[in-house]
Amino acid sequence: MARLPAENIDEAADRNPDLERSLEKAGVGQEKTAPVVPTYQIISTDSKIPVSSQNGNLWKSRRDQAVNKRKNNLEEEAWEDALCYYDNSQEGARSYADEPARKRHRGTSETENIVFANTSALVPAIYARNPAIEVTVTKEENYEHSIMHEELINVLMRNRSDNGLNMKPKARRAVVATTLMNLSYMEVGYTFKKDSSQAALEDLTKLSEDYATEKNLEKLRLIEGKIAALELKVDLLRPSGPHIKFRRPDQILRDPDSESEDLSDDKWIMIWEYVPTTWLQAMYADDKTGTKSLYKPTHVLNANSVGAEGRNSAEQEIANYTLVDSDDYDNRTRRSLHGYDDDESYKRALRTKIWYVWDKVTRRVYMYNDKDWTWPIWVWDDPYHLDTFFPLAQLTFYTHPIEGVAKSEVVYYLDQQDAINDINSEFKNARQQAKFNVVFDKNRANREDVEKILKGDEGVAVGIDIPEGYSIKDFLQSVVPPSMQYAELFDKSPQFEAIDRLSSVSGVMRGQQFKTNTTNGAIEKYSMNTQTRLDEKIDAVEDFIGDVGWKVLQLCAQFMDIEQVQSLIGTKSAGWQNYSSTEFLATHQYQVVGGSTQKPTSDAKKQQAMELGQVLGQFVNAAPQAVTAVMLKMFERSFSEINIGEEDWQSINEQVNQQGQGGDQVTEMINKLPPEAKQALGKAIAQGVPVEAALEKIMQVAQQQEQQQPGGAGQPQPTIQ
Repeated sequence: MARLPAENIDEAADRNPDLERSLEKAGVGQEKTAPVVPTYQIISTDSKIPVSSQNGNLWKSRRDQAVNKRKNNLEEEAWEDALCYYDNSQEGARSYADEPARKRHRGTSETENIVFANTSALVPAIYARNPAIEVTVTKEENYEHSIMHEELINVLMRNRSDNGLNMKPKARRAVVATTLMNLSYMEVGYTFKKDSSQAALEDLTKLSEDYATEKNLEKLRLIEGKIAALELKVDLLRPSGPHIKFRRPDQILRDPDSESEDLSDDKWIMIWEYVPTTWLQAMYADDKTGTKSLYKPTHVLNANSVGAEGRNSAEQEIANYTLVDSDDYDNRTRRSLHGYDDDESYKRALRTKIWYVWDKVTRRVYMYNDKDWTWPIWVWDDPYHLDTFFPLAQLTFYTHPIEGVAKSEVVYYLDQQDAINDINSEFKNARQQAKFNVVFDKNRANREDVEKILKGDEGVAVGIDIPEGYSIKDFLQSVVPPSMQYAELFDKSPQFEAIDRLSSVSGVMRGQQFKTNTTNGAIEKYSMNTQTRLDEKIDAVEDFIGDVGWKVLQLCAQFMDIEQVQSLIGTKSAGWQNYSSTEFLATHQYQVVGGSTQKPTSDAKKQQAMELGQVLGQFVNAAPQAVTAVMLKMFERSFSEINIGEEDWQSINEQVNQQGQGGDQVTEMINKLPPEAKQALGKAIAQGVPVEAALEKIMQVAQQQEQQQPGGAGQPQPTIQ
């Protein structure tokens, strides 16, 4: 009998189970080897990306290193303290303060929230309005494109609709967060048309049409399943175009080896967020991969705790999100514990904590499940091609000399706020004791009479016997704490002065008034010092918004189609074209700045406009059209009541041109005047007479004198009355 080679025996046995059992009984064939497990997995994206099986462990280790560094630097503790004080829930804060002080503050029931007062005064001073993005070119040939790009970015920043960024509330939130924590981020992204809600709606419409015409029952069931999946996607997707998202500092993990304050030397950055598990499964789950654990939920949104008030970010997270066991998240008992009665509501409440790993070295982005780092859920090759790779703009006000992130100014005056509230608490205790703790001379009064007096709001008349030579206060007094004898210990001025030195907010900004003996010079010096500190923060905010605008512009230049641009800026989109990232950066050298975030109607802006207008006025005769345009544009930005439209600009330009031509004629007429007439004209102008009126009068007088004494000498000098 012919004998099969060993590899052929195994192959035939795999195809025929009966043959396999017969061969085993006969002892024929080779022992099977264990299946080979690949050390990589192909992630199914537009470009096939092989990922090593060790990749997840590496990134999990790096995440843990960054988390430990943050804990060692007490960064999150400082952030939580600042947020607690801002929310007026500081009784449980000061996690790294001494325990006796913390216990003492738990009894403080009359608090003065300096953190909130300072923040609410500071934010409008440094961010009063949405700035106008300004695109400055370094190459003259890009000027026309820069005007178009500038208009597009400003429209996107202002728009509140689906195709807008609505920058103001997001930027304001970033300013508040940075005031409290000295750090916040804005993440820039782009939703491509194929991944957008519009594309899903188009597919849904087509499926609906197929469903209406299909007769086969099996195909109808298949279409129903696709419709259900698409309806879920439409509910969770956003329209195509750029988008921005505020990120708290605790959501960002930076490379612990970086030394720069900005993100320039970070090799990687991680961003975490909660996403609906249904969205994750609909967008990325693939039953063929055999890695269903990657798409399982990690948390559930508690129906009974949504909108809990008076909590800091960490407490809010614990209250709103509960960890779920990946193997038991679908248990009916668990659903009821979280406040859900039906399966669909509970399913929609499940969340998965995911990490986006931005690896600058390989220029790839990995998505991982927080509870399963075996394989990435998805991998992208550099999706945005930004010049900085990272899609983050960072806002910070203060710099640490050693560490990458400094603490906010708020953290440094929490002790002073505690001292102020200690004083307030002592005063309250004294009032309570004076109200309820009363002593009397029992030899001169009885208890019933004293209690009737204390209950005077009942409208009773109490008759008592007062011995001769005594008054009622001689035998009835309130008792206050002995501490009230030392009033100098309860003066809050030193604490407020310390807070003013540490913070960028003065007492005047909080609503206090200057002392009556404060001189004008002292007020001016005080205001100048305060404005200098505010200017530094305004500059940081404008750089931050300019950075966001520059990143958005790069995305639009690469991915936004002409139809969408036309819907935003209309006819100004003429000449729009898309570029690759390399082409755009090579051919368009822009400097994008945030513009002024100060209130345009502020006194400072008006004063600056008036002073600059006086300077520019000296150059009107030399270049009337250019100088007038600059001055009017400046006044329009500084005074809210001025609104100059395109028709107004056209009218102004025409009149300036006419005046320019008339000015040439006036100059020619003056040059023809005799010396004495020129002298008279100068005196008239010095007296405030308009040039045209003075010249006309002088010409009339000169003509009359010439007619009366033609060619005569010693003519009287013309005068203007």
